[in-house]
Amino acid sequence: MGKVIKLVTDLKTSIENDAKTEAATYAKFACFCKENTKVKSKAIVKEEDKVGILSGDIGDTGASQKAKEIEVGKRQKNQEQMASDLTATVTRCSKANAEYEANVADQSKAITSLNKAVKTMQAKKGKIGKKAASLISYTLTVADSMNLVAPVHKAAAAFLQGGADLDPADPAYKYHAKAINEILAKLLNEFSKERKGQESAWQKQSAACKGEKSALTKKMKENMDATTKAKEKIQGLKKTLSKEKGNLVETKGDLKGDNKFLKGVTSQCETKAVEFDRRAKIHNEVISSLTQVLVFLTNKKSSSASKVVYKKMFLQMSSFMAPAKAVTNFLAKSSASVTEQAMMKQVETLLRVESDKLGGSVELSTAAMRIAGDHFKKVKDILQGLISRLLNEEQVEASKKGFCKTELAKAQLGRDQATQKAKSLSADLKQLESAKEELEAELKELSKGIAKTQKSLAEATALRGKEKKENLQTISTVKEGLEALGEAKAFFVKAMKAQATALVQASPGKAIGALLVTVSQEFEKIISETESDEATAHADFVKFDRRAQEDLAAKSTKTKLDKQDLKNTKTNTIKTLDDLKTQMGLVDDALKMIQSLKPVCLDAGGMNYKERVTKRNEEVAALKKALTVLTPKK
Repeated sequence: MGKVIKLVTDLKTSIENDAKTEAATYAKFACFCKENTKVKSKAIVKEEDKVGILSGDIGDTGASQKAKEIEVGKRQKNQEQMASDLTATVTRCSKANAEYEANVADQSKAITSLNKAVKTMQAKKGKIGKKAASLISYTLTVADSMNLVAPVHKAAAAFLQGGADLDPADPAYKYHAKAINEILAKLLNEFSKERKGQESAWQKQSAACKGEKSALTKKMKENMDATTKAKEKIQGLKKTLSKEKGNLVETKGDLKGDNKFLKGVTSQCETKAVEFDRRAKIHNEVISSLTQVLVFLTNKKSSSASKVVYKKMFLQMSSFMAPAKAVTNFLAKSSASVTEQAMMKQVETLLRVESDKLGGSVELSTAAMRIAGDHFKKVKDILQGLISRLLNEEQVEASKKGFCKTELAKAQLGRDQATQKAKSLSADLKQLESAKEELEAELKELSKGIAKTQKSLAEATALRGKEKKENLQTISTVKEGLEALGEAKAFFVKAMKAQATALVQASPGKAIGALLVTVSQEFEKIISETESDEATAHADFVKFDRRAQEDLAAKSTKTKLDKQDLKNTKTNTIKTLDDLKTQMGLVDDALKMIQSLKPVCLDAGGMNYKERVTKRNEEVAALKKALTVLTPKK
């Protein structure tokens, strides 16, 4: 009996210890479940947010790309329309120019003919031949068609239409000569006025044509530049869109993997919780039965049965988820007559007035000062010399203007091209810096993710090893207990057959036998369920290990790719910086060239070329006017 009591007591103690050990192991596993659920839930929320942001960015980028493509289409149509308008303008202006030149040629011919006719009429030497008479007759016919022949002059016109030679000594010729000369003079005056009118009208029309062509050319250039920029923007948006779509695919892949991982962990944790509750219940029932057996065997009242307190762990997913040269020729002074002095004074006054009108012309004011003290005979030489020098300057400057225009255009084009390239490189540099920051942040997150997955796998592996050891130990212990119960059952069976003692024959002895049978059945149930739980736990761990290894492989591959992308990004950044430095150097060189040309080409004397030409012409006109004062009229 003592042996049976010892066996039951040891078995009860072993079961209680196994229950405590299993509860401690489950508590650690519950912490593992809680930590991994929290980490993965947080990662999933971030990934879902990133998916939403990327989807929105893709929509915005796609809309921007479409808007730019529409803009390019409209600008191309506008370019075609402006090209058509320019062609029409050039054609219209060329036609007008041809008509103007034809009219000028006709008028020049008519005026030349009139001049010849006038000279012929005024010559009065010998007879006027048929050809000359015919010319005069034709001219008078034209004048008559223009209503320039008064009724009183009709007879004179008819006189010449006979076509015969005209003799100035002829009384009839003498009678009509005055009327004919008046008609010719009037016609010549009308033709001259008409020519001037046409010249004035053509100058306005020509200026309008030039302005229209210049405006269209400017608009076409601006439109073409804008089209080029829009196309460059489209290419940039395409790259951005491709990158965003790639990031979206990667993020969705990570999200899918994390959801799968979390689902697996959740399933495993829920299975463990159910298994623990079931096994805890069995342990409590076995311990209760063994306690009753001991009470019967020791014939003592049962104290409060040992109880194992188990806490169920509930897994919660938390939601979270950028220098006029003065003429220095000094002439000898001498006295001049009163008339000469008056004329010189008049010239001096004229030059000073004209100088004031021109805003203080150095050339005219200097000439005025020199004339004030020079001899009259040399004043004309001074004025003539100044006129010659100014005209020579005009020729030199016209040649220089061509050089300046070419060189300035080259420098400005180089500056604009380098500036545009520098702007493009600056934009590329910003994108590279942004990509670098994104890759560095992603690598940091990947590193954390790999570390957490490795930690989770290590913890799961350790827990699984411990769980397996405990399950095997439980099976071994329960089997030993089952053998002991078998011995106890055999003892009671033998005792009852021999009817050796009153204790065995008593009713409590039968109850003990029944309890031993019940406990044996519970032990067999523990062995069967523990073996089943071990097989399930092994299968769950294999799935968990596979998912963890897949997660590690994906993150490791992504890390390798990101590191290569980061290396390429840094290389491209260095190259872009070098290219930007080169372009900025070209901009500086172009600006230095423009600055070096500016004193000569842009603001010599504080005026541009057009202003200097206008002022020089006015100075020459003033000097000629002064020279006219000194030249007596014949």
